[in-house]
Amino acid sequence: MDVIRLGGDDFLIALNSYFRSEGGNRTSEFLNTPKLPISDIAQSRVLNHWEKEGVINDKRDGGKGWRRYSPMEVIWIHIIMEMRKFNFSLSQLKKLKGELEGFSHLFEYSEMPELELYVRYTLSKPKEFYLIVYPDGSAMVAFKSEIEDLKSLGQLKNHISIDLLQILRKVFPKVSLELEFKLDWKLSESEEALIKDIRSGIFNKIELEVREGEVKRYEAEEIIRDKVLFREIALDYPYQRIESVIKDNKTVAIKRTVSKKFI
Repeated sequence: MDVIRLGGDDFLIALNSYFRSEGGNRTSEFLNTPKLPISDIAQSRVLNHWEKEGVINDKRDGGKGWRRYSPMEVIWIHIIMEMRKFNFSLSQLKKLKGELEGFSHLFEYSEMPELELYVRYTLSKPKEFYLIVYPDGSAMVAFKSEIEDLKSLGQLKNHISIDLLQILRKVFPKVSLELEFKLDWKLSESEEALIKDIRSGIFNKIELEVREGEVKRYEAEEIIRDKVLFREIALDYPYQRIESVIKDNKTVAIKRTVSKKFI
């Protein structure tokens, strides 16, 4: 199936900008240089079998000597292990490998450019991203926000989703990959009322009563310096206290304190 990607031109521009820049080229060399042992992740006999089936590449001279893998190869091996949990066959994994190797002939170091681009971005700015694999073996890498956009357009079919951020945390345990915390819950009625009064700009002082993390009551104080009739301000709020501010025996302002209670 044809994989639909949002912002296709933007993706190709980002891909070329990364791999064609001096900094990107150095990063790509680092991510694709074999240096990591993997004996604690997969057994040698398993790696031998995967190499023979073409699921991973054996870069040893004559197939002998100690195995060393690049960070990108270790990420790929973790992906293989996750996909095997879903009973993906080695032939399907070989096809998936071919999908991820797209564009690799254009760049000096990278064997999986699309995956590497997302890895590079996430290492500098942690963000949820996933490998989306369809039943026929076609695949794409995408941020969570891109996946949500595809869902909203009805263009995301049934698939297996592999959490790549979790894999990065295993491959780069010393790198901080914690997501930025964001509030995503809906404001309560009292919070909405409070924010509305704060943004109105008419109150110079607000005092809150909070119980169990919820605003139960607040008082907002306003100084009215214009000459306003008592009746005009007395009907604005159901609960308020109005006081006169007197100087030299003259009323110079009216101070009112608005009280709002929430059940």
